[in-house]
Amino acid sequence: MADIIERRGAQPDAAETAPHAPPGGLLAAEPPRLPLAVPGAPHTADNANTTLIATEVAIESADRQPTHRQLLRPFWFVGALMMMLDGLTTYIALTFFADNGAREGNPLAVWAMEHIGVAATCVLKVLIGVAMMWRLAAAADRGHKFALLNRSLLLRKRPLWKVRRDAAWALAFSLVLMGVVVGNNLRAIINLSAA
Repeated sequence: MADIIERRGAQPDAAETAPHAPPGGLLAAEPPRLPLAVPGAPHTADNANTTLIATEVAIESADRQPTHRQLLRPFWFVGALMMMLDGLTTYIALTFFADNGAREGNPLAVWAMEHIGVAATCVLKVLIGVAMMWRLAAAADRGHKFALLNRSLLLRKRPLWKVRRDAAWALAFSLVLMGVVVGNNLRAIINLSAA
């Protein structure tokens, strides 16, 4: 190691710069070894190459680990699917089985259906639901865009990891809740069609 540090300023020998040709052919060659970067040593091409290789290895290992966004993408996708199924099952129940007694339980949705119709209310319900699922997934990935939303009820600043954790739990809870709503709609459609 001391030999490498002492020779850093000197020009390399012709034997050191010659291509490595093994007697057994190209596949039997051992790759050339770069000296390790020594703290405090002058910056040389060897140090730059070693740093470049270490950076490439770090990037390759980072690529293997999924990011938060990649982990949250399936939850957002399933949430958006549940919202679409909720809109579709609500529309089917209220359009085809209204004579059999199908009713909307949400008073705000009942008001919207009286003013803009069943189809428009179901589309609006889907759009709002998908936007809310996306917002929860985005908050679970990077927190809220506005710093005021990252505060607690008493307006104390909360750490970002708590904001992200709470948004992830809210996303998971909303998926379970939407699963229950879609299941209830399907059960109602089956019961009303049998009657």
